[in-house]
Amino acid sequence: MTTAARSRGPATGERSARSSASRATGVLRGAGFGGPAAARALMAVANFTVGYTLEEQAALRPDGLGPADPDRLRGAVTAGDYPHLTATLPTLTSPDFAAHFEFGLEVLVAGLKALE
Repeated sequence: MTTAARSRGPATGERSARSSASRATGVLRGAGFGGPAAARALMAVANFTVGYTLEEQAALRPDGLGPADPDRLRGAVTAGDYPHLTATLPTLTSPDFAAHFEFGLEVLVAGLKALE
């Protein structure tokens, strides 16, 4: 560890967030994104991550003892009224949050690659 790094102390809190954002922006700039595009890409990934985290937390039961009951959504959707939702209910009501997040992130990354 360098003397400068020791004098700054451990990277925690706000400084850690700035350091991570700077590294991520550097990776994006190194991949060919200009300054504004790198900043927007960073914000898109950060906003997706925060939004997804909020959505995942909202899907928990109020008592915190696991995911909400997917039958509530299933019961609100009928094949006659919402055929497209009905066809996708197994995915919409799946508690596999990691798979949902990974798919969304893959879509976001693919879109960013298309902008390079």
